Amino acid sequence: MNTQPSALESLLASTRSLVTTARWAAVGVGGASPDQQIASGAIPALGDVFQFPQPSSSDYRWVVTVSTPTMSFVVPVDTSELSGHLDLIMPCPHGGADLVARCKFGCWLGHSCFQSGRKFANVTFAIPALRELMMHANLGVAPPEGGEENEVEADPIYQEHQNEVGRMTEWLVTDFVERYFDASLSRINGLENALSVARRFDRERGDQAKELAEKVATLTQFLAVGDKEMANLRTSLSLKASQLAESEALSRHLESRVEELEKQRSAQQEELDSLSRTVRDLIARIPMPRPENPI
Repeated sequence: MNTQPSALESLLASTRSLVTTARWAAVGVGGASPDQQIASGAIPALGDVFQFPQPSSSDYRWVVTVSTPTMSFVVPVDTSELSGHLDLIMPCPHGGADLVARCKFGCWLGHSCFQSGRKFANVTFAIPALRELMMHANLGVAPPEGGEENEVEADPIYQEHQNEVGRMTEWLVTDFVERYFDASLSRINGLENALSVARRFDRERGDQAKELAEKVATLTQFLAVGDKEMANLRTSLSLKASQLAESEALSRHLESRVEELEKQRSAQQEELDSLSRTVRDLIARIPMPRPENPI
């Protein structure tokens, strides 16, 4: 059998390698060693901390806190010294600055997305604490040991940092994932064009054309799986938005109840004051005994 398909596969593999190297070079990160990259089809482990190609001005990592057979939930991690009630400070396994997980934010990613990332570390020891803070974040309340809003959370610098974390999470869910699947679609289109050229210039190579068609079908299935993962992501986002709306409604109900109790207390105080005045009036009306005349 002709070896041309093998040469095409070698060219595609070289192209993928060059693209991955260029992406990491663009953000100033060296290519990951084989033990730092996740294999195709592998499931990220709980506690794995990944770094993805991202805007050059950002330096965020993402820790896997929940994993299913097809998707994993990640929480953003950075090294900022500012932390609030819903942030978890974790020692870096490699030493250096502590890692701070922002448990107020997070998103679901399909496992195929992790293939373009680099595994930075593993913090399995922090999973219970991370999940507890995530639970409190979903409920919209501070953890039990937390008090009123601390000075850090009131700091405008911290608030702007939180806004940036939210923007990076949105970027990961939208731009990064969409571009990832756009690249897959582009590769499919490239293979379709190659198949068209092969059929036009070499009709006799039926076996080659058949193999290319099978590759196109495989990649098309891969894209379909990606579309399904994107739909799951949108469903997850909608669910979180619904939970947030319910939390806000509960908060408004509690505020209304507090106001109602305060009004009742005020009315009872007024009633008590009125009763006190009545008692004083009654006491004032009681005649005092006259002293007897001396003999």
